[in-house]
Amino acid sequence: MKIAVYTIAKNEEKFVKRWAESCKEADYRIILDTGSTDRTVEIAQSLGITVHTQTFNPWRFDTARIASLAHVPEDADYCVALDMDEILLPGWRKHIEQATGTRLRYQYVWSWNPDGTPGRTYWGDKIHTRHGYTWKYPIHEVIHPTAPETIQSTELHIHHHPDPTKTRSSYLPLLELGATEDPNDSRSAYVLARAYNTNGMHDKATPELKRYLSLPTSTSRDERCHAMLLLAESDNDNNTETWLLRAAAEAPWLREPWVNLARHYLKQRNWAACYTHAKRALTITERPSSIAAHAHAWGPLPHDYASSAAFHLGRYDESVAHATNALAYTPNNERRKKNLHLNTTAANNTRSPHHTIRPPAAPATLFTQHGPHVTATFTTQDNGGEPVTYRYITQINDTWGEWTSLPPNHSSINFTHLTEGTTIRISVRAMNSTGLGPKAPHATHTVTP
Repeated sequence: MKIAVYTIAKNEEKFVKRWAESCKEADYRIILDTGSTDRTVEIAQSLGITVHTQTFNPWRFDTARIASLAHVPEDADYCVALDMDEILLPGWRKHIEQATGTRLRYQYVWSWNPDGTPGRTYWGDKIHTRHGYTWKYPIHEVIHPTAPETIQSTELHIHHHPDPTKTRSSYLPLLELGATEDPNDSRSAYVLARAYNTNGMHDKATPELKRYLSLPTSTSRDERCHAMLLLAESDNDNNTETWLLRAAAEAPWLREPWVNLARHYLKQRNWAACYTHAKRALTITERPSSIAAHAHAWGPLPHDYASSAAFHLGRYDESVAHATNALAYTPNNERRKKNLHLNTTAANNTRSPHHTIRPPAAPATLFTQHGPHVTATFTTQDNGGEPVTYRYITQINDTWGEWTSLPPNHSSINFTHLTEGTTIRISVRAMNSTGLGPKAPHATHTVTP
């Protein structure tokens, strides 16, 4: 099998050696230089890399990529499009040699956390057979099949280490060109809206994000979820909660919308909702390779939010557990150390022999709806001096259920796949070691579109 690694380059002298070393096992290493004025060409040629030169006016990334692919020998079996600021991890060749698909997916680390651990990670797909592919889009270009293809996932890894001194704001005209060339292309709309948002141009980001969501070709639920999360930041019509709830309904398997909802309710001091959404986020334990995945959802913040909410709800043992988990991510963080001490003190006080235990107050019920799914969360303003459990009975339309007890440390129940107009009624009581507290009045929710 013959494997070619190819790329385009301009003034990349600081990256050439690292790039060449990472792909030294390739049969062909090819660079199309598009006008370097530094030592890129000289260094590359000294390392045995095949270098071609060509300038493009007007500049388009897809045109340059197509030209670089044309320099790959016809007898190459697979081509790896590896940018100069990317590296292949050792062992990459064996994964390609074992492949049978026409396009290969791999784990791509796009960004890095301050502590050096991987940040945003998702599936890349710029490894392809020599024939049957071209490039598309003037910027944020992608491999595009010209014949039937088979996509195969591999265990290969590519890491991205960008040059922090390079600005990408100059890319906006190319992004706008892409959206103009094909107004119905959802990807062009999405990347343009994302760029507007990154550059703080919210007056342009908001309408473009909404246009993207309205396109028939906008079918990626992870991508749509990410667009809604961006709208929660950029929309000036005070629709933050609406967009966050829509994002959670669009892709409930992602942590990010649940964490962002928890943060939103934390700012509002809506402790029951903050608690519910932080706990929901923490039930998602496998980090996906998704464009919507973001490092903040996979660090200490979900535990921070759960700890704060649990503390204000009187669930002190839980607040200690989450504060401990949050501190484990950043052991030297003084704020989290103080939070853990505060939570531990509160928990110990509830266990004091001089502490009087009394029946808990009647709980309140908070309903939250995500599409056809409804969550009911119970809270009590007075737990009687110790953690409580909840007993509840539900009526769906005209049918009553049985009194049921939630497990310890649980305070919510879920109703799924409900039809519009369905009415839910719930009666709930809190219970601690003294027994059951008073029954709360029925809480009612009717499912809306």
